[in-house]
Amino acid sequence: MSLSSSARGKRWRLAALLLPLAFLPFLADACLRVPTTPSVPPGLYLLTHRAPVRGGWVVVCLPEDVARRGRRRGYLGAGRCPGGASEVLKRVAALPGDEVIVSPLGLVVDGQPLPRTARRARDSAGRPLPAIPAGVYPVAPGTAWLYSDHHPRSWDSRYYGPVPLAGVRSTARLLLAAPQCASRPGGAG
Repeated sequence: MSLSSSARGKRWRLAALLLPLAFLPFLADACLRVPTTPSVPPGLYLLTHRAPVRGGWVVVCLPEDVARRGRRRGYLGAGRCPGGASEVLKRVAALPGDEVIVSPLGLVVDGQPLPRTARRARDSAGRPLPAIPAGVYPVAPGTAWLYSDHHPRSWDSRYYGPVPLAGVRSTARLLLAAPQCASRPGGAG
């Protein structure tokens, strides 16, 4: 007995709806997040409790003084981190034992320049953007440097320096990238 194309279509739709349920046991200790910041590629991220690695994504509570500055300037939303700020999702630039060179042209980690890390003198509101002094920084135990290679205006370690690894809430992995939408002519873009 052969199934009609309508019946096969219904089976495929049912299978497509049920297939994600097969992955629930693997997600028991994990969370999913859709970030709303331009600092990271848009999409669906899987949060886990693995150790941070250079080049990987982390969800971090910034130090209280940094978080308060970010809240005052509107870089961070309200949240449950110290200083009443939200967590940030950033890429790990450097970990203990690495060496970071900071210059107006960008960050260099262990001799490798990081793309799109040139510092800006002013933020998007035209205000002066305080930054850590140019120089060579050995990454101290218990700290990490964060950055965004996705958006050049990201507020990250180029401006506030290293952060304590104790503030890392989870690591993250991009599971599903959101499609890039083209803006319409004359639209808001």
